[in-house]
Amino acid sequence: MRSIKKIAVLVNRNKREYQKIIARLDVVLRGKAITRRIIDRHITDTEEISSVSRELASYDLLITIGGDGTLLNGLTLIVPHTIPVLPVYHGTLGFIAEIDVEQSAAILAEMVAGKRTLYEIEKRHLIDVELASGREVTHHTAVNEAVVAKGNYPKLGHFAVDINGKNLAYVKADGIIVASPTGSTAYALSAGGPIINPRVNALILLPIAPHSLTFRPLVVCGDDTIAVSLAAESGDTALAIDGRPVSRFRQGDSVRVTVSQASFRLVKLRTRSFYEVLKEKLHWGK
Repeated sequence: MRSIKKIAVLVNRNKREYQKIIARLDVVLRGKAITRRIIDRHITDTEEISSVSRELASYDLLITIGGDGTLLNGLTLIVPHTIPVLPVYHGTLGFIAEIDVEQSAAILAEMVAGKRTLYEIEKRHLIDVELASGREVTHHTAVNEAVVAKGNYPKLGHFAVDINGKNLAYVKADGIIVASPTGSTAYALSAGGPIINPRVNALILLPIAPHSLTFRPLVVCGDDTIAVSLAAESGDTALAIDGRPVSRFRQGDSVRVTVSQASFRLVKLRTRSFYEVLKEKLHWGK
């Protein structure tokens, strides 16, 4: 890892308690020749997001303060780059963001000093999402999942699911989720999907409230391609990526999902395994 000279901190500026966390981290940086910039997690303007993302290419570390939602906001800004992200947990949900304030201060001190005993940097797979709508093809990157689902349409959606160009099933359901291993503890978990170690190279395919109980969640190889289209017009159907609406989804449209060649670099506690995090967050054994 390159030496730390520039740090960006992504935070909800409207929450005063976060100022105390920033002040705690600033103690570590005091007297160091390090640039520190605060970024509001709620920026929504497309041009501003692009501008901030370009600027972050020259930074050495992104710190996010909050839960997994804040971390996702941060990854949207740095996915084109290779800088690591240190997620400081201070929120309601933290499967990925699992480092507390004091632990993050100790890790930051090590990073500034060029040491690495408390932490490791883990590469996490992203997923590529290609939407073909008429003659237009758009490309997106997801951390957790791509979802094709009906909105307020009262009837079930009718979806065609292909793997590697061959039809797997026609599914009547509220929607289809294709998730990464990192996303296995997000929306996919709520929909009844399996939990997968994020180091596994795989994709998860699962329906949302299927009409048939025989179509079960499926884990496929990381080199497989999953395609979803509408087998029949299904009203107000849309594509969402990591919880963000992307586009309406009509009959004739198709979305293809693959494991990306790109990845993100997550700072983790060296002494804490994925399974220990699961045990704590899901209250197993209590």
